[in-house]
Amino acid sequence: ITDQIFASDGFTAEEVILYGFLCSNADKKDDPIDRAIVSAFNDTGNSKDGYVQTEIIGFNPSVKRVVAFVKSGDKTLTIAKGLPAKILDTEAGAPDDHELQWKVDKINDHAFIKSVEATDTDLSSSGYKTIAIAVCEGNARELGDAAVWKFAGLLPMLDPPREDTPATIESLHHANISVKMITGDHANVGKETSRLIGLGTNVLPGEEMRNA
Repeated sequence: ITDQIFASDGFTAEEVILYGFLCSNADKKDDPIDRAIVSAFNDTGNSKDGYVQTEIIGFNPSVKRVVAFVKSGDKTLTIAKGLPAKILDTEAGAPDDHELQWKVDKINDHAFIKSVEATDTDLSSSGYKTIAIAVCEGNARELGDAAVWKFAGLLPMLDPPREDTPATIESLHHANISVKMITGDHANVGKETSRLIGLGTNVLPGEEMRNA
């Protein structure tokens, strides 16, 4: 995860993983994303001293993001992590009912957005899931429309299939049992996973399936 971190201008890879850590719940052992981010941050050996998470608004499937409020001395940071599109613009796909809504400060910088999207596509094509991080200096809840959100970067996460999955798929095929894969991952991640387990790369996004 750490050697593939994408950091936006003005941020370092160390800051991106730190903010990801500060926007995670270390006690949520059953959450694979939080568990992976906490473990990756701890492996860096970097310090979290001086930062205290005071509140966290957890993930749910409709808003696709987590928001945490963090104290650092006499300052407050509001940190978000989640689906890249929703971190760039919370109205992406469709408006949702989260109490905090934003567009990052560079949302109209087409070169920047293309760079983020290209990096996200490259990572997902290699089988990585990506978690985006954005930061607002201050309490975004109190700032309201005056809150300025900056896109910090992308955290890639590798979730490879079980080692015995290809053999299982092959055995099913030998028994003339057709196997289909359904995933909630990005189409490129699904395509790479499908290739690794021996199901080929003919993967269709949900929109194409619904419109077929």
